[in-house]
Amino acid sequence: DPEMSRFMQYVPHPYARADALGFLDFLEKGAEYPGHLELGIHARGGGPLLGMVSLEDIDREAGSAEVGYWLAREAQGRGLAREAVE
Repeated sequence: DPEMSRFMQYVPHPYARADALGFLDFLEKGAEYPGHLELGIHARGGGPLLGMVSLEDIDREAGSAEVGYWLAREAQGRGLAREAVE
């Protein structure tokens, strides 16, 4: 979706296979960084990846984190991001 790169400068457009492989590598290494969590958003009952929600700078004592998310265009408007963040 070209709109993603408009709002998320680190997402290239067009998005090539090498970009996808780099993103998967980033997700795999994410487990190495305390205070960071990336979760996939799927429809109830499973199915393809529809988006992601991430928590960064997690501070368990303060009960806070920076939240970010994205959704594929076809998944927007269904409350999936709100539900995932909650």
